[in-house]
Amino acid sequence: MKFRLIETGNFTRPFRVGSFVLGALLIYLPTKYVTSPVAWGICFLLGLLFMVVGGFTSWAKTLDLRPFENGYKKARDSYKTKDDKQDEPK
Repeated sequence: MKFRLIETGNFTRPFRVGSFVLGALLIYLPTKYVTSPVAWGICFLLGLLFMVVGGFTSWAKTLDLRPFENGYKKARDSYKTKDDKQDEPK
Protein backbone atom coordinates (compact mmCIF):
# COMPACT_ATOMS: atom_id res chain seq x y z
CA MET A 1 0.00 0.00 0.00
CA LYS A 2 1.39 3.33 -1.03
CA PHE A 3 0.75 6.32 1.23
CA ARG A 4 0.13 9.50 -0.71
CA LEU A 5 0.29 12.92 0.86
CA ILE A 6 -1.33 14.80 -2.05
CA GLU A 7 -4.19 13.61 -4.26
CA THR A 8 -6.09 15.66 -6.85
CA GLY A 9 -4.24 18.82 -5.91
CA ASN A 10 -4.98 18.76 -2.17
CA PHE A 11 -3.85 16.92 0.97
CA THR A 12 -5.44 13.52 1.56
CA ARG A 13 -8.14 13.06 4.18
CA PRO A 14 -5.98 11.07 6.65
CA PHE A 15 -3.34 13.81 6.58
CA ARG A 16 -5.91 16.57 7.13
CA VAL A 17 -7.60 14.79 10.04
CA GLY A 18 -4.29 13.65 11.52
CA SER A 19 -2.88 17.16 11.38
CA PHE A 20 -5.91 18.58 13.16
CA VAL A 21 -5.92 15.87 15.85
CA LEU A 22 -2.16 16.18 16.41
CA GLY A 23 -2.57 19.92 16.84
CA ALA A 24 -5.36 19.44 19.36
CA LEU A 25 -3.23 16.97 21.32
CA LEU A 26 -0.25 19.35 21.29
CA ILE A 27 -2.45 22.02 22.82
CA TYR A 28 -4.26 19.84 25.38
CA LEU A 29 -1.62 17.41 26.69
CA PRO A 30 1.09 19.93 27.68
CA THR A 31 -1.37 21.67 30.00
CA LYS A 32 -1.33 18.55 32.20
CA TYR A 33 2.16 17.14 31.76
CA VAL A 34 4.62 19.96 30.91
CA THR A 35 5.84 22.18 33.72
CA SER A 36 8.22 24.45 31.80
CA PRO A 37 6.51 27.58 30.44
CA VAL A 38 8.85 27.71 27.44
CA ALA A 39 8.15 24.11 26.43
CA TRP A 40 4.44 24.67 26.98
CA GLY A 41 4.51 27.75 24.74
CA ILE A 42 6.35 25.89 21.97
CA CYS A 43 3.88 22.99 22.13
CA PHE A 44 0.97 25.42 22.10
CA LEU A 45 2.25 27.26 19.01
CA LEU A 46 3.03 24.02 17.17
CA GLY A 47 -0.43 22.75 18.05
CA LEU A 48 -2.02 25.88 16.64
CA LEU A 49 0.04 25.53 13.48
CA PHE A 50 -1.02 21.92 12.94
CA MET A 51 -4.67 22.75 13.61
CA VAL A 52 -4.56 25.66 11.15
CA VAL A 53 -3.03 23.46 8.45
CA GLY A 54 -5.61 20.72 9.03
CA GLY A 55 -8.50 23.16 9.17
CA PHE A 56 -7.57 25.23 6.13
CA THR A 57 -6.82 22.20 3.97
CA SER A 58 -10.19 20.69 4.94
CA TRP A 59 -11.85 23.98 4.05
CA ALA A 60 -10.03 24.03 0.71
CA LYS A 61 -11.21 20.48 0.00
CA THR A 62 -14.79 21.47 0.83
CA LEU A 63 -14.60 24.39 -1.60
CA ASP A 64 -12.90 22.14 -4.19
CA LEU A 65 -9.78 24.31 -4.31
CA ARG A 66 -6.60 22.67 -5.54
CA PRO A 67 -3.58 24.60 -4.27
CA PHE A 68 -1.04 21.99 -5.41
CA GLU A 69 -2.09 21.83 -9.05
CA ASN A 70 -0.44 23.44 -12.05
CA GLY A 71 -3.58 24.80 -13.72
CA TYR A 72 -2.40 28.38 -13.30
CA LYS A 73 0.32 27.80 -15.92
CA LYS A 74 -2.28 27.11 -18.60
CA ALA A 75 -4.18 30.25 -17.62
CA ARG A 76 -1.02 32.35 -17.70
CA ASP A 77 -0.06 31.02 -21.13
CA SER A 78 -3.53 31.75 -22.49
CA TYR A 79 -3.01 35.50 -21.95
CA LYS A 80 0.15 35.65 -24.05
CA THR A 81 -0.08 37.30 -27.43
CA LYS A 82 1.96 36.71 -30.56
CA ASP A 83 4.11 39.76 -29.75
CA ASP A 84 5.00 38.27 -26.36
CA LYS A 85 6.10 35.01 -27.97
CA GLN A 86 8.38 36.82 -30.40
CA ASP A 87 10.19 38.60 -27.58
CA GLU A 88 11.04 35.35 -25.73
CA PRO A 89 14.60 34.06 -26.07
CA LYS A 90 14.95 30.82 -27.96
